[in-house]
Amino acid sequence: MNISHYYWLYSRFKTGKLVCWAVNTAKLFGIRHLLVRMDTNFLCNLRCRTCYFSASDAHKSFLPSMSLDNFKFIAKEVFPLTRILYLSCGAEPFLTKGFDKYLQVVGQYHVPYTGYITNGLLFNEDIILSSVENRISEITISIDGATKKTYEYIRQGGDFDQLLSKLQLYKDTVSRIRKPLPLLRFNFTVTRTNHQDMPLLVDLAARFGVSTVKFRIYEDWGGAFNFQNESLLGYERPFNQSLAVAKLRAHKVGIKIISPKEFELDGQVVSQLDPLRKNIAAPPCIYPWFFRYINPEGRVRVCANLPHSSSRLCPGWTLRDFEKSDPEKLRKQLLTNQPSMSCFTTVCGGAYQVRSNEDANFLSLKKPS
Repeated sequence: MNISHYYWLYSRFKTGKLVCWAVNTAKLFGIRHLLVRMDTNFLCNLRCRTCYFSASDAHKSFLPSMSLDNFKFIAKEVFPLTRILYLSCGAEPFLTKGFDKYLQVVGQYHVPYTGYITNGLLFNEDIILSSVENRISEITISIDGATKKTYEYIRQGGDFDQLLSKLQLYKDTVSRIRKPLPLLRFNFTVTRTNHQDMPLLVDLAARFGVSTVKFRIYEDWGGAFNFQNESLLGYERPFNQSLAVAKLRAHKVGIKIISPKEFELDGQVVSQLDPLRKNIAAPPCIYPWFFRYINPEGRVRVCANLPHSSSRLCPGWTLRDFEKSDPEKLRKQLLTNQPSMSCFTTVCGGAYQVRSNEDANFLSLKKPS
């Protein structure tokens, strides 16, 4: 079961009370139910123009690596309940020294689906071998250009030739071991500058044995790019054409494409939200019950729209303590009894923005200015 199947499964529950019942039943019978994303550091070796790491004040958010001992404690607390684990969310995991040892810890818990996202430039044989030996399901390479010119323009500090050499190292190492996992995926953020590289990316994927290519629409994450100049608004037709060619090439070589739908060209532009999120906009919010993001300090949050817990997961503050805390109990109570407060029914419709007040222990919905 991959992440899209997971969202689909939870979207079948039409009320908050059913979600609560399902998750509590899973806990009672020891069934894995969590989707966990972790950053073992909050650092990056690149300053991609589409990414917040290229913002002028990005250094204010930097966090050093989580210690291996703390990682082991969190693993013991969280991984037995975890069905899907991503060992990176917004940072470069290979900047955590000895990352292969963190993968060894992951392998001890037999999480059904595990993966991580990297720019790939720091791949080495130890990490590749540890990924194979510890049954990592999928490795995602973030790559926003299929030519040297485009790649190095967007991914500041990157070296396209170095990336190709690391992909070849991965391919050669995995071929020698002859193991079916991990699968390899390319993630490609589409902008006006790079949309013409979409078909070329499929060719590159075929060259290195990549099984899946995901195209995602550029969103404003506060990077160095001027969003208005790089968004696809006004470039719907070129995007559609590039995507159509990419899909045709992918079909011929057996590569799976994940992408938003083509833009409608009748004067009405379809939402740039992922189609999966659009489809599950109506059901109640499920994140407090099944999603956990853990940052390098061990702080937890259940949604990107909410702040981190003020306490860190450690022997004095466990996952159970976090879930029993007043903010989390009140949040679940609110979303169970008032499912219309879910941002799945408001934010995804573009009508509201979510605001959080952790001190007052409630969610407030406020119209955007």
